[in-house]
This record gives sequence, C-alpha cells and structure tokens, in this order.
Amino acid sequence: MFLDKDKDKDKDQDKVLARAFDTVREELLKAAGDPGHPFRLMTVATPDIAGPGLRQVVLRHATEAMHLYFYTDVRTAKVKQIKQQPVATVLFFDPENKAQLVIKAEARLHYRDKLARDHWSRVDYPSKKVYGTLQQPGTIIENPGNGYDYPDVIDDSNFCVVELITQSLDLYEIHDPEGLRARFERADDGWESYWIVP
Repeated sequence: MFLDKDKDKDKDQDKVLARAFDTVREELLKAAGDPGHPFRLMTVATPDIAGPGLRQVVLRHATEAMHLYFYTDVRTAKVKQIKQQPVATVLFFDPENKAQLVIKAEARLHYRDKLARDHWSRVDYPSKKVYGTLQQPGTIIENPGNGYDYPDVIDDSNFCVVELITQSLDLYEIHDPEGLRARFERADDGWESYWIVP
C-alpha cells in the first residue's frame, strides 16, 4: 500500500504524502534488481506525429534522484522519437495493491558514452545478441527466423541506454468504492506533493 487510507483531516497530510513518495522510490529501486517485481516492466510512451509510440521495456536501473534507465537498440523508432522530442511518459501497475503510477520524464539518450559502456559491460552475452541483429527492429521480414541474423562479432554499436529524469509522478490507488490519488512534482529544492481528486 502506497497511500494511507486513513482520511482523518487532522492527520499531517504532508507526512502522509512524503511517506508515499519514499515508498514509491524504494519500490522503483527494488524493481530494478528484482525480475519478479510488478514495476520491473514499464510501459513507455514517446510522442510521434501518428500518435504516441507505446512499448513495454525492462527497468534496468533506478536512482534516489528518481532517474530511471532502460536499454534499447539505437535504430528503433523510440530513439528517433526521443531525438525529436526528448520526453516520455511511463506507466507502472501493481495489481496486488491496485496501484497505478504515471511518470512524466525528460528523456536522455546515452550512446557510446561512458554511461552506455558501463551498462554494456553488465549485459550478459545472450542478452547482448538482442542489440546485434543485422536488420534493424521494425524491418518487414519473410519469416520469423530472418529476424535473428547476427554478425560474427556482437559489439555495442547498436546499444543505447535511455535515461528518464522524473519531472512528475501521479499515483492512483484503486479502492472500492473510493480511490486515492496524489501528485508529486520536481521543484528546485526537492518535491512538491498534492492530493488530487481521483
């Protein structure tokens, strides 16, 4: 449970919201290292002229400062979209707690820089092959096997790390009959928090 269901108006609401924010941050930090965590997979939306591009990606790393990281092939549509508009919206869902988390973020691409090289060194060989296909993701092929043609040597030439710098966070817990919803926004000196109508 992220949000306190006790709606006592005399309770210190700033503390309730601060505790909720800390819990969300702890869960994201855990999710980056736990394949079974409900926040391990996230749906990332990037803007595109034909409508938002949506895909599920794996949360690979998270920081106390609420920076989130995932890996992709530099040839994908999402990279082109981020180059044009460096923003993204991320959706997480925890079915056990019926909690929806929406993050709006600034997006930065790391390609063949120190950060990308550090992350590449942590990827095991079978996973490295994902970023080494001869044909770029989204290419039309005659049969599924054609999507798995690889060069003789797999290197980091297509590997890209996407860094998402959280700007706002919307947390909604779906309770019957009444849900709870809060918003957190990055400020110069930390985070501002509000209760909002579900």
